[in-house]
Amino acid sequence: MLPSGSLPLLLPILIPAFGGIYILMMVAVLRDGSPRWPPVHTLLLLALSAVSAVSLLARGARQELLFGAVLIDPRALAFHLIFLLVAALTVLGSAEHLRAEKSVHGEFYALILFAVSGMTLMAASDNLLTIFLGLEILSIALYVLAGFTRDQVYAIEGALKYFLLGAFSTGFILYGIALLYGVTGSIDLRGIASTLRDSGSGPVDPLFLAGLALVLIGLAFKVAAVPFHFWAPDVYQGSMAPVSGFMAAGTKAAAFAALLRVLSVGFDAPAVKIRWVAILGALSLLSMIGGNVMALAQTNIKRMLA
Repeated sequence: MLPSGSLPLLLPILIPAFGGIYILMMVAVLRDGSPRWPPVHTLLLLALSAVSAVSLLARGARQELLFGAVLIDPRALAFHLIFLLVAALTVLGSAEHLRAEKSVHGEFYALILFAVSGMTLMAASDNLLTIFLGLEILSIALYVLAGFTRDQVYAIEGALKYFLLGAFSTGFILYGIALLYGVTGSIDLRGIASTLRDSGSGPVDPLFLAGLALVLIGLAFKVAAVPFHFWAPDVYQGSMAPVSGFMAAGTKAAAFAALLRVLSVGFDAPAVKIRWVAILGALSLLSMIGGNVMALAQTNIKRMLA
């Protein structure tokens, strides 16, 4: 539920969201307007969102909103500031790049703002459904950004691969959420944790473990962990350099924020923790070894970074 006076707590999420709508409306109304104002207004909106987040951090804000689905706390606000920094650097590096690519469109900056809103929702979510909602807001913006220079073959190819594999990973997450809900009767992370505590030290339901594994697979796709990384080289190569940097830094930070929230809040019971720690250890080892070995064979710097 949204208590009276709690609207300021949602400003870090709402400012980028409504800012994206504002940019779209201005682009539609002022078709012949100066191409310089969308990045300037975007930077101002990002700065305004940063001020709201810093003010909440300064007073140590911590409150559940929307029936406990969203938790505004120092962790979420700290991640939000990271997203804003990455977005601001992307905007600063995009103005000249878009002009060189002859793709100067104000919609680009609206998509950046929508992506920031989705990332922050992922970091602040205390519910599997709102994590999924934030993930989809982010993903849809990234699908368009990846193919923004649509007259280039690599851009279209990368965007299509990202869309198809992104939809595939979304299916994993949704199926995992469905299994977790079927076993625990809750999609709230604290409700899932309570169910695990009530079950004591008995054996964990195999369907619960299957649901956890599917959610981890979906989030591993977003962080491009081996072996769920095959989309990254083509998407990074086809995207503009600022967009590649935005995906490499912002998107992965958002996925790690969601992963941290899910595992530390919902699946912290010892019987379950020992399993996901082993899974994450294996993914980390594969990513460090496999990623670096495959990077040696790349001749394109964006593919190497991917």
